[in-house]
Amino acid sequence: VALLRLSRALRGFDRIFDLQTSGRSRTYFRLAGRPRNWSGISDGCCHPHANPSRNEMHTLTRLEDQLRAAGVQPIPREVPDWLKGHGPEISGRSVVLIPGAAPHRPQKRWPVTRFAEIAQAVASRGLTPVIVGCAAEKPLAEQILQDCPSALDLTGKTSLIELAGVLHRADLVIGNDTGPIHLAAAMDRPIIALFSQDSDPRLTAPLSLTPGRTTILDVPDLALLPASRIEALLPR
Repeated sequence: VALLRLSRALRGFDRIFDLQTSGRSRTYFRLAGRPRNWSGISDGCCHPHANPSRNEMHTLTRLEDQLRAAGVQPIPREVPDWLKGHGPEISGRSVVLIPGAAPHRPQKRWPVTRFAEIAQAVASRGLTPVIVGCAAEKPLAEQILQDCPSALDLTGKTSLIELAGVLHRADLVIGNDTGPIHLAAAMDRPIIALFSQDSDPRLTAPLSLTPGRTTILDVPDLALLPASRIEALLPR
């Protein structure tokens, strides 16, 4: 029944852009009845992204290249005005911490005890550590709060739009390779993104709009990354 509903939902569009171009989204092409108005990599689609180097491109470059191949000129990146100004106001300067990531990929998570060390270092500099994430990540926030009671816990308390506003007002955002760190980059904030061998920053690194605002720490095993490397990069 769910597949039938999905099949119906995919029909009737003038053009469909499959920007994920995964095995799952290629299944959607078949569910949609192999429409002739599809941009992607599915066999038989009308606007295939046939660049032989597509799998070596950074995701943003690949998406732009696919759009151009379909006759769409990408617009320059800018911070969306409609995402500014939302969410709770935080007094003074703040550093946002993103301790969560996909639960089925634990290798993408820097140990929460290290995030607690960073929260303490942030607070000692007179800034507010702000913990964000979904409701399921509240136990991570609770662990950080045990060591740093002055941190502000917003896990499960913001919509995506409200989270964008919180990130836009932050002095720095520190987090694992997960959705909110990419949102912070889209809001053009200074970020420190933590990568393990479980993902490749050459292909998926979050990129702030302003050059020099993205710092990537790429190590084979995040469990071996000391908090001192991040502490040295904190604002004062």
